[in-house]
Amino acid sequence: MKYCRTCSRTYNEEARHCLDDGSLLSAVLDPEATLVRTEGQSWAPPKRGVAPSLLLSLPVSYRWIYPAVFLLTVLVGVSAGWFIYKFKKHTLSTSSDTPSYMPTPTSGTEIHGPVPAKSASISASPTPREVSAESLAARNLNGAWSVVNTVEKTSYQPFANMQIRYRLIVSQNGTRFTAEGEKLLENERPLPTNGRTTLHITGTVEGETIGARFVEEGAHRKTSGRFVWRLERDGTLMKGTFVSTAANSSGTSVATKEQ
Repeated sequence: MKYCRTCSRTYNEEARHCLDDGSLLSAVLDPEATLVRTEGQSWAPPKRGVAPSLLLSLPVSYRWIYPAVFLLTVLVGVSAGWFIYKFKKHTLSTSSDTPSYMPTPTSGTEIHGPVPAKSASISASPTPREVSAESLAARNLNGAWSVVNTVEKTSYQPFANMQIRYRLIVSQNGTRFTAEGEKLLENERPLPTNGRTTLHITGTVEGETIGARFVEEGAHRKTSGRFVWRLERDGTLMKGTFVSTAANSSGTSVATKEQ
């Protein structure tokens, strides 16, 4: 006897294909070979979906279970390995922050009191606080300054190579400062009182570099510009450049602190 794996319909031995769906027929196991039939018991064809030959394999619709279980196992293994690696890495980094050894006293020696201080040559070096104090002292701009600008480039030819002297009073607060001043000389010639223009400056101190912007109130209009100086000679001299909107002038600038 044969049966169809798809619809479980049974056929005689001569049939080869199912008349319903055309599937190739399979032989039905002989129940007499594996079962002992009691008296009065008759054999019946296997029910739909439970043919004896199918008990050894899963249906086609469930064949994806094995690859899915395998893939899930691989993912779980990879995740576990990653967590173990991170845990070991964290443990090693934590242990490296602690001393690898602890000094132990020699036999018969007791340790009392604080650890001895470092040698005099090491302790004599200035502390960071002392270095900072010295540096801030050298950058103290408070006081009176004499500033001389030399015009090297200008759109107004009579200003070429002119030297202009200003006197400034600087007030510093931390790294910022302001200054008020006036123009006193042109090419070392004193200006009359009504010819002296006032100067307003705001700037910052960044290390040895001094940057500032200014507004000059001229007789007819205001002009503006900026200074860039470098602090020298224990904080009593600044050398740099200037740029001004007055006739598009620019050149060198030297400031000396008055005693």
